[in-house]
Amino acid sequence: MRQRILSSAVVVVAGLMSMILGGPIFALLMIWVGLAGFDEFQRLAHRDRPLMIHRLLGFLVIAGLGIAGLAGVSTVMVFGLVGLAVYTPLLAALVDAPSARLFTRAALTTIGSLLLGLPVLAAIDIRGRGGASEQPWLTDLSHLAALAWPSTPRGLAWVGLVVLAIWVGDSAAYLVGRAIGRRLLAPMISPRKTIAGSITGLAGSAAIGLVCGVVFGLGLSLAAGLAIGAAVGALAQLGDLVESWLKRQAGVKDSGTLIPGHGGVLDRVDALLLAFPVAWLLIALIDGTRP
Repeated sequence: MRQRILSSAVVVVAGLMSMILGGPIFALLMIWVGLAGFDEFQRLAHRDRPLMIHRLLGFLVIAGLGIAGLAGVSTVMVFGLVGLAVYTPLLAALVDAPSARLFTRAALTTIGSLLLGLPVLAAIDIRGRGGASEQPWLTDLSHLAALAWPSTPRGLAWVGLVVLAIWVGDSAAYLVGRAIGRRLLAPMISPRKTIAGSITGLAGSAAIGLVCGVVFGLGLSLAAGLAIGAAVGALAQLGDLVESWLKRQAGVKDSGTLIPGHGGVLDRVDALLLAFPVAWLLIALIDGTRP
């Protein structure tokens, strides 16, 4: 238990500090999370040893998407990296004596690199989003934390909203599901997630979207705050189920052992996998800019 608490403290402090600092600090952490998560995904997806070429390709795509997010998201670069993730494994399978097994490996490499790479791109681009916050305290915090890079208070506000919506929704779902949950949400995937917990988690995420819109000075309407909070909460739960399904297929309890007492990186960031890309699109729609 002591080791678990210490690990939690380190993860929370590192995540919070990098989120506040933004810039390359946040980008480097997100890229590292993506790379470590992809390595775990490969080991879960392949019962035998993953091919080195597939691992290197996934690392290249994820790091490239992270750099694209930090550089301001070049559409050409993003589409090029997505194409690399999709077509290179297929070409490699065609060249190396085509078989069902090789095509399965190619498909899993594509899925893994995009499943981890797109949230890395989305999170970094959201954090670097320009624009102002209506709250002076958050603007001052952003200016104070910006070292040798531009201050982006609106980006900080948006990332804070997404992370809090995920965390509060997950906590509410766990507490209520444990207390009164009876009917399971997805019994074939997760034996502990309940319908009551899921509904409560969605409500909690929606409420956080509304509250953070005001507290962080994003100037959101009632509908926009509730909508983005609920969307983030729903996709966070789906991401959690996806990772649980992967572990069940692999016959393991945890995705890895990198974080003592907590398992692997995927065990900690599964809720971000789908939530950040969808939040990225919704934020672009709300702010009236392109993702």
